[in-house]
Amino acid sequence: PGEPGAFSIGTRVGVHYQVSCGACGACRVGAEQFCGEGAMIGNDRDGGYADLVVVPIRNLVVLPDAVDFAHGAVAMCSSATAYHAFVRARLAPGERVAVFGLGGLGMSAIQLARAMGATEVYGVDVDPDKVALARRLGAAGMTATGDPAGDIVDATGGVDVAVELVGKPETVRNAIRSLGPRGRAVVVGLATEPTLIHSYADLIGKEAEVIGVMDHLAAELPVVLRHIAEGTLDLDAVVAETVPLQPGPVNAVLDHLDAGTAAVRTVIIPD
Repeated sequence: PGEPGAFSIGTRVGVHYQVSCGACGACRVGAEQFCGEGAMIGNDRDGGYADLVVVPIRNLVVLPDAVDFAHGAVAMCSSATAYHAFVRARLAPGERVAVFGLGGLGMSAIQLARAMGATEVYGVDVDPDKVALARRLGAAGMTATGDPAGDIVDATGGVDVAVELVGKPETVRNAIRSLGPRGRAVVVGLATEPTLIHSYADLIGKEAEVIGVMDHLAAELPVVLRHIAEGTLDLDAVVAETVPLQPGPVNAVLDHLDAGTAAVRTVIIPD
């Protein structure tokens, strides 16, 4: 979305973290996550924990005055990926949604589903505090104990869209099982183990779909920022804490992520 004339020194911006060539077939159609020369900042190239980062101007997007930097940081990653998941799922007004995993992506997904016209949204997580927060954000929250997919089917006959954000075989499986006829399960979480799918019961008999989701697109970032600026996506409760750009605090957050005890979203604020 970045255009040379849109920026000057001091302009508040967010950064699309996928740096691509801008010229290949994937880039020309706006699918830059498939660029053969693509490199993710902080993963494939330096810049994840840095005071200064150099990127092409096309990777910049202006932050509206109503969006602070901490919320912009969440928007550039988790909120935008949640939005892209619904685009891939072809979510339509009046449909029902289930969200499996209520971290930063899940809390954005709950609100974006509502903003995009979903009539019922179910949120599932093992953490009761996150389930409670999802309820405050408009979801029918439920814990992952027992059979959440079966409970959702009993309540709805099956949802139209299920979003999997955890990356575990059991949550992928639950997302698929929660679908109704012609439902679409979008898989975002990075699982390291395979998932068992019963072709007839899970897919053929319902004409259901399983759709992969890879990050998000630069063109989607202004849409997400507009939701924040207009108040349909509230990230106040999602940004649970901020830490300075220092090794000790940053590594402590990473340790909590590894242990599964991290807050919904932590944002690094440079000194």
